[in-house]
Amino acid sequence: MSILFYRRPDYVDKAPGYLNDSACQRYVDRTKGSKHKAPIELSFDNILNNRTLPPTTLGDFMDYLMYVAHDAEPLQFYLWYLDYCKRFDALPADAKALSPEWHFDAANASPAGWPFASDNKDIASTAFDVTPAAPPAPVRSFSRLGQYPAQAPQISAHNHARSVSRGGSEYDGDFPTLPKSGDDEGLTALPKREMNEDEAKNYVSRSAQAHQSAMGGGDGLKWSGFTIQPLRPEVTRIISHYLLQSSPRELNLAYTTRAATLHALQHTTHPSAFQPVMTLVETQLRHQSHPNFIRWSICNGNAPKIFFVRTMGIAHTILGFVIAILLTLSRASRWWRIFAAPIWFLGIATLVAAYKGLCVVLHSNHTRNLKPWEDPASSYAAFTDDPSNVHAGVNPGSSTPFNVDGTLNMSTKGSDSIELEKEGRSSTPSYTDYTTDSYVFGENNAGYIHEPWVEGYKKKGVLRKVFETSVKVQDQTVRVLQDRIARMAQVWAGIWTIVLTVVFVALPKGNFY
Repeated sequence: MSILFYRRPDYVDKAPGYLNDSACQRYVDRTKGSKHKAPIELSFDNILNNRTLPPTTLGDFMDYLMYVAHDAEPLQFYLWYLDYCKRFDALPADAKALSPEWHFDAANASPAGWPFASDNKDIASTAFDVTPAAPPAPVRSFSRLGQYPAQAPQISAHNHARSVSRGGSEYDGDFPTLPKSGDDEGLTALPKREMNEDEAKNYVSRSAQAHQSAMGGGDGLKWSGFTIQPLRPEVTRIISHYLLQSSPRELNLAYTTRAATLHALQHTTHPSAFQPVMTLVETQLRHQSHPNFIRWSICNGNAPKIFFVRTMGIAHTILGFVIAILLTLSRASRWWRIFAAPIWFLGIATLVAAYKGLCVVLHSNHTRNLKPWEDPASSYAAFTDDPSNVHAGVNPGSSTPFNVDGTLNMSTKGSDSIELEKEGRSSTPSYTDYTTDSYVFGENNAGYIHEPWVEGYKKKGVLRKVFETSVKVQDQTVRVLQDRIARMAQVWAGIWTIVLTVVFVALPKGNFY
């Protein structure tokens, strides 16, 4: 019976307020308890490892978070962190010894032991010039989240099948079992004595002022104990881009999480210092962003196209009723009423598929509409009132891997990319392409509104949006999911068509004309 009731992965609403333990616990509970999950072929790890094809590649995931969900900062930070762990692990032993592992235990997280508790020092030296503490007590070793091997990047589902310690969460299979700290549920086993909100705000404010003083060369800042730590300048830039309030790509963190991370980063550049942030960010990506992305990717039409298809489905269904009613009221043989059945079938099938975001016309050829940011016509429409010239051949300088006629633009691909596609793997950018300085430390993500395609898409007429350029759906798993939706629509259409036909054929003649 699953063919009658197939559903895409459930949509996971974004929790209101800050990203904290309770919000992440809600995401985990929602996805773990759902019967409608993404197939393993489209898992978060496979997307990250570039083992999927359009429209479910890592680049598509980033585009979705950037342009649709407007929440790309967690993934940008997460990809940087994976690369950072890899580079930190490759450092010489003597360099890594300068940045010891940080443990979020009671001693380090207690407000009484935090720098802001003392008001005798100036803000800059309070936040950054800290006497190196004694080595922490040995606890479980830090496990780098999703670190890629040097030879062949791989994060397979099998790697997550075993229980791996990840920043206070024990991952068993696809879902983490979250520990409890005292009476509170959470992803990070924080001590029972935590900062209250006022203390956290005070600490974050002091850290921000100290950071500004550092960037501006303030006299009060003493870096002598920490500038020799490996990758310290990069960590400082990450703080200014992602962790401080009002930073260009500020993560939506609770004050306590932000303060705990900033406090740890004052002492060390070890990846474990990011533990509170990474636990929350990874959980959000796996259990909120990823299911919503897969749900969105299964749809093959844009919003105007789906609205048009739904309208056509309703129109055909109504037309079937009109034909059946007119024939019933006439003196014609009741068997003529069967001719309403094909109209009903077409209308109901189209309507059910459109309800799931699928256009049956596009699906018949396994194609999908280009997204506005993929379509070269949208970009060029911003500079010309007649963008028809881009519909001849390959769009020069376009970042999209497609020709405007819907075929793959092989002239822009190297031999390595072509070989990857022959092997069924994606030739789109991998996670390393999102870890360059120009991308990690870019401007505020809201700046995309100034990209040419935004203005160009606004200038497009409704009909041009409905009959948008289409390209092939390359990922086989997405095709299979779309096939299930199409078959479900056909089965429901067949059932209702039979019922309606039997009912109308059984009615007596009206003999009105």
